[in-house]
Amino acid sequence: MGRLLLISTFFLGLFLCSGQIANQEIERKKISQHLQKWIDVSEKGETDRYFDFITEDFVFYVQGLPPIDNRDSLRAFLEPFFRDNSFSLPEWETREIIITENIAIHIWSGIAYITSKDGSNKFELDRKYLDIYRKDSNGEWKCYLHSLNTNN
Repeated sequence: MGRLLLISTFFLGLFLCSGQIANQEIERKKISQHLQKWIDVSEKGETDRYFDFITEDFVFYVQGLPPIDNRDSLRAFLEPFFRDNSFSLPEWETREIIITENIAIHIWSGIAYITSKDGSNKFELDRKYLDIYRKDSNGEWKCYLHSLNTNN
């Protein structure tokens, strides 16, 4: 009887663990899809839609600049950036996504291309990114913290 209970407990644990792994993979895919949509909106320079992908208390860290920690300041940063520049991030790679309950950490890298619309400046920036996501009340992932740095 004890042996049967032990074996049953083992298989139940294995079954529950495999379900958690499957759920984690689904959530990782959702985060990756969220990021790709966010990149698409950024490449189109759509400031208003940019805010659909972030939390109300979003924080933006860019190497060499003070953190942007409110929506008005973020809009004041994004509007002239998108007006004056073309942005693209055609390829990116996830290094790791760690999920615990309603918080996720996404570590990824990619090469961003920024070109001034008047053609005077062109940048190729090999970057690493650290994003922290939270699930909102609708169960959707939103970025709470977006930080980037050079990838060297």
